[in-house]
Amino acid sequence: VHGGTFSILQNMALRMMGGFIYLRPEDKLDQMTPLIAEKLRGDFCVSDSFDPDFLANLMYHGFLPMCQQNGPNQYLLLPKLHSRRCVMHLAPESQLHVTKNAKRRSKGFTLTVDKNFQQVVNKCIDYHGYSCWFYPPLVRAFLSLFVKQQKSDYNGKARMHAFALWKDNELVAGEIGYASGASYTSLSGFHSVDSSGTIQCCATARWLEKQGFELWDLGMSMQYKKDIGAQTVERAVFLAALAKVRDKPVKLSLLENTNAFDILRKEGEADGVNGDVDVGETGEAKAKSDSPNTQVPGEGKKKKKEKKKNNPRDAPHATDPNAPTVPSQAIQ
Repeated sequence: VHGGTFSILQNMALRMMGGFIYLRPEDKLDQMTPLIAEKLRGDFCVSDSFDPDFLANLMYHGFLPMCQQNGPNQYLLLPKLHSRRCVMHLAPESQLHVTKNAKRRSKGFTLTVDKNFQQVVNKCIDYHGYSCWFYPPLVRAFLSLFVKQQKSDYNGKARMHAFALWKDNELVAGEIGYASGASYTSLSGFHSVDSSGTIQCCATARWLEKQGFELWDLGMSMQYKKDIGAQTVERAVFLAALAKVRDKPVKLSLLENTNAFDILRKEGEADGVNGDVDVGETGEAKAKSDSPNTQVPGEGKKKKKEKKKNNPRDAPHATDPNAPTVPSQAIQ
């Protein structure tokens, strides 16, 4: 083993507690990530830092930052590196399939991007209730990044975004995610009106495509994601695809109220609903709900008396029910 590689492996081994690799802001993730991807058993690393720039660096290297509460005002960051990742390629040829039903219904909705970040965050938290992993320190870091990126000289490794779907001036669906170059990752979302989740997902993908994005990261594989064109790939394949696009000079533009049907319509396409493959309506619960990345380790067994909307089948991002619980003593 090369001396540098051995040193990194040795350093990682010293920081292994309970099977989790402890990550720090000063870590050289460009060197560590390939080794973590190869050696990591399971999907999660762990950290006690919520530094916004650290989170952006994790995102850039393929880790999806999640959060777990271990006690009153005690939180752990859980950088997730899925062993299998669900992705959709948006270029050079888009893999997105939009059902005719979703496209037809989209005429009654409008989409905005980055106009209501805090409101979308609050909606996600309200929707998921007790099972939501948008805990205060993680939300503060997301908001800090969102504010910092408004400055013209911002050159961070990731940018936070909020997609919001509206009907009659009411916010009915949306999601929070982040972008690195020409890659976009969905984090968490919500919906409150029939078909709104499906339409928001499809309109988000089409807008990303029109903005020059090439890779849509949807986290854990679910059937509804495959139905609209996504595929499941191994960790190494995802990281390789991300590395090809994360440094491209692509930025998501601010979007005012724009009709979702116009966004879904391809260039040169008439006003009808032709041109898309009708793969069968996936259903609202699936389109927003079996979501990319939610169930935080240890959350799957909490409170059976929760409201029906927080049932894993209905919650927009309820996944990973078998993920392990990270003990607070793993952070020393």
